[in-house]
Amino acid sequence: GSFTAPQGDVMVAWVHGDEVAHSWFTSVLHTILGSTRPGPYCAMRYGTEGLVGARNKVAEQFLASPAQWLFWVDTDMGFVPDTLDRLLAVADPVTAPAVGALCFANRETHTDGYGGYRCSATPTLYTWGESDDGKSGFVPMWDYPRDQVVEVAATGSACIVIHRSIMEAVRD
Repeated sequence: GSFTAPQGDVMVAWVHGDEVAHSWFTSVLHTILGSTRPGPYCAMRYGTEGLVGARNKVAEQFLASPAQWLFWVDTDMGFVPDTLDRLLAVADPVTAPAVGALCFANRETHTDGYGGYRCSATPTLYTWGESDDGKSGFVPMWDYPRDQVVEVAATGSACIVIHRSIMEAVRD
C-alpha cells in the first residue's frame, strides 16, 4: 500500500490482568523504541467488568485521543519489532481499515484421558460458512495463502491495527 501513518498517529493498546508475558513486554518495548509511529498508549486492566468492559474503555480512550490508528495486541504473545510498521504498510483508511497479523488460537479439541485436553493451533482467519456441526457462522480458514495479505470475513484481535473510522462507526 502507499499509505503511511504520520509520526505519533498510532495508539498502542492492551488489556491486562495482573501480569503480562515477558515476550509481549519485550516486543512492545522494541516496537515503541524502534518506531516513530506510536503516540499515546492505553494499558487497561480488566476487573469486575471483564474483558469486554475493558476493551470498551480502550475504545473510548482511543476515540478521545487524536490518534487515527489503534494498534491492539494481546499480552500473552510476542511479535517482531517491525510488526506495527508491516501492518500499517498494507493498511489503508478506506480500502483496508483493519489489518491483523497472522495469529493462532490454542483450541482445546477433546480430553486427553488424563485430566487435560488435546489442543490444536487454529488460525484466526475466518470465512463465513457452515461448520462441521451444520451451523452457519465464522469458520477457520485452514488453507490460507502464505506470505500475503488475505481478505477475510473476520479475524481475532490478538494483533491488529484498526482505523478510527471503524471505531466511530461502531460507536455511532
